[in-house]
Amino acid sequence: MSSDLIGIVCEYYQKACDFENKSEIRDYVESMVDAIEKRRYQIPTKDGSAQVIPGQSSKSFEGAKKFVEMNLYNVRSDTKKIGNLNLGKTA
Repeated sequence: MSSDLIGIVCEYYQKACDFENKSEIRDYVESMVDAIEKRRYQIPTKDGSAQVIPGQSSKSFEGAKKFVEMNLYNVRSDTKKIGNLNLGKTA
């Protein structure tokens, strides 16, 4: 019983440290993802013109957003959503 209690306290301490570290960088990381989202990308087409794609549709934004959600908020890709509300991120 005592080893279980020590394990629980150690795990709680580790989670608290993780939360503190993630809270420090959360705003900085979210602003980087927002900057990628607001950019516009010009992709050259075969006829020589350029197609403008908003940042929301780019692969780099999708990858950055997924990476941040997985590592900062521990959100899995199979979580449930109600409208735009992600239940895992909200919890």
